[in-house]
Amino acid sequence: MGALLFAGAPCVGARPMTGGELAARAYPVKAVRLIVAASPGGTADFAARVIGSRLNEIWQQPVVIDNRPGANGIIGIEMAARAAPDGYTLLMAGAGLAISPSLYARVPYDPVRDFVPITQAIAVANLLVLHPSAGFASLADMVGAARAKPGAVTFGSAGHGTLGHLGLELFQLASGARFSHAPQRDGRSALNELLGGQAHALFSVAPSALPHVRSGRLKALAVASGARTRAAPEVPTLAESGYPGFDVTGWFGILVPAGTPEPIVAKLNAELVRTLRLPDIEQRLRAQEADAIANDPRAFARHVAAETQRWSKVIRHAGIKPH
Repeated sequence: MGALLFAGAPCVGARPMTGGELAARAYPVKAVRLIVAASPGGTADFAARVIGSRLNEIWQQPVVIDNRPGANGIIGIEMAARAAPDGYTLLMAGAGLAISPSLYARVPYDPVRDFVPITQAIAVANLLVLHPSAGFASLADMVGAARAKPGAVTFGSAGHGTLGHLGLELFQLASGARFSHAPQRDGRSALNELLGGQAHALFSVAPSALPHVRSGRLKALAVASGARTRAAPEVPTLAESGYPGFDVTGWFGILVPAGTPEPIVAKLNAELVRTLRLPDIEQRLRAQEADAIANDPRAFARHVAAETQRWSKVIRHAGIKPH
């Protein structure tokens, strides 16, 4: 990305600033909308509000959080794709951005063509949690039961095509077990079903599951992400439990509509990365079991591409038909 002067007089002989650079220097001059393709109260919403509050202070302009959940993030993502590419509409989206194009016959956006990545904001661990009434003493017991009697063990999810659903499909491919999938309308509903004993197991993000694990209402069998969690270091990963390379980590990143001027993209990346790396911001995110990532646009683009390719393979190998 081209160099950008944010302050100070140009030196003698310097080239004149372009219109895009001048716009970026002043940006933002009005309220910025941050569309969150997730429900209020979740980890993505929390992170968006923490980030938005700090940007509000830095910019002296309002950062308006606009939650647009539904259809595995498609509703919010489409809204952002159709917005003016002027830097005044940002999108916080997660794994649905990469999953949906392979899962649905028609998706009203292209994750590469319609967006410019700014930064991956956070990563969130997933836990494989079990209702105590299921009666399994270990992960091996649960897998053994699902192999012996396919469909006897019910696995919940936040809905068809969500990361929890695709994590389940990946786990079935890795373990050879067959579970009965019980999708719900969102993560909260799936967790409530598990807490009520209507499902046996669930991949749940750590911030939602851990309070119930600590209270004894749920049992954590394994961490579905690549590393153990700080809050429950005694719980092994699935990779450590006999499924090498297994990693279903939740993530959310910030993007803008394609065509947003490059100097504004550069400024957004610099200020978002700086914000995410502030000690108090990192601490607030860690308190919610979220890790700040704060990478550059190219690294985030590679992550989205890798996730798209990985989940496309899982969808194909699991035989999931496009809706």
